[in-house]
Amino acid sequence: MIIKAIKSLVINILKEITKAINEIISRKKLSSFNKRWWNNDFTKMKKKLNQVKNSYKKTRNNVDWKKWKKKCNEYNQKIKNTKFNIWKRFVEAADEKSIWFIKKYMNFKLIQYYISIINDTIITNEEKAA
Repeated sequence: MIIKAIKSLVINILKEITKAINEIISRKKLSSFNKRWWNNDFTKMKKKLNQVKNSYKKTRNNVDWKKWKKKCNEYNQKIKNTKFNIWKRFVEAADEKSIWFIKKYMNFKLIQYYISIINDTIITNEEKAA
C-alpha cells in the first residue's frame, strides 16, 4: 500500500514538472525557410542509409562498405540536385520583393563570429595583418 502511494506521488510530481516545463519553455518554431527542400523521400533514404551503415559497422565487410558508400553518394547527390532545383524555381519565380532575398543570399559573406582581444584591446583582422 505504501509502495502504491509512493508510485502515485512520483507520477504526480513528474506530471507537474512536465506541465511546468511545457508552460515555461517555448518550443522551437520552424521557419518556412528551414530545409524547404526536405521531404519524406529524404527521410526514407536517410533511414535506409543508416541501416546500410549499421550493417557495415557490424560486419566490417568490404561489400557492405561499398553498399554504404553507394547509398551515401546517392543520398548526397539527391540532396544536391533537389537544393539546386528548389533554388532554380525560387529564382525563376522571383518578383520585385523576392529579388532582394536572392541578392542577399548571393552576396552573403561569412563573417568572424568572435572578437579577438589581445592585451585588453579589440583587434580586427586588418590590425592583425599589419
